[in-house]
Amino acid sequence: MVSIHLKHEGGWRKVSVDGRRILVISDGAGTERNRAVYEELVSQGYEMDFVRAGSRSFEYPTDWQHGNPASCDSHGFPTHDLAGFGHEVGDRLRVRPPSLIICGSRGSQVTLGVILKHHWRGPFIAMNAGPMTSRTDLPRDCFACFVTFGKDYFSTKDPTFTNAAFQDLASTEERGILVHLPKEAHMPRASALSQVLGRIIKVGQERSTSQEVQSIFWPEQQMTIFELTQGHAPKILWEW
Repeated sequence: MVSIHLKHEGGWRKVSVDGRRILVISDGAGTERNRAVYEELVSQGYEMDFVRAGSRSFEYPTDWQHGNPASCDSHGFPTHDLAGFGHEVGDRLRVRPPSLIICGSRGSQVTLGVILKHHWRGPFIAMNAGPMTSRTDLPRDCFACFVTFGKDYFSTKDPTFTNAAFQDLASTEERGILVHLPKEAHMPRASALSQVLGRIIKVGQERSTSQEVQSIFWPEQQMTIFELTQGHAPKILWEW
């Protein structure tokens, strides 16, 4: 079982959920290009719930770069864009709360932030570290797992940028993990992602310590793994 928090009557309630339940925000997460990676996770026993924004997949809200996009209109209805989509995902995950969320690119830049602010808090994996490019606050009770790529066009291709943004946006003493693959582009190859994604799920769900991360990972490809802690310098756990 994995502990997460759900918004409840104006506050946050801690609940335990089945560790097999994972929600994937498909928009930006490469669920088509890297379908084999997600199929492999299903074969390992994970229950993957894929959610899609449909026609809103590339509709960014105004001021999305500043971390607090408008996600409801003047009547209280979700906006027809990636931010409003976050409320629809929030309604869905309340019915069957996931133990972890996987997202990437635009899904992590916009939709994830709405979920964390209004609906659900727990461990997540954000490929491309999108929340750091959109100035998204990382509230307490999250455990951020970032996967970044050295040939990306996001600023997160530089781990220094990602850590600096984490220091600004994470709650006091909040921890996270950054797995940096220097040879991969914005959409990583399936062969590279498959070697790390399942292990990052385990790290996120267990909120692993430095020693546990080092026991879960081993360098099958060129990578650097950092432990991020708000208020402290990043610590290199693996480098190859």
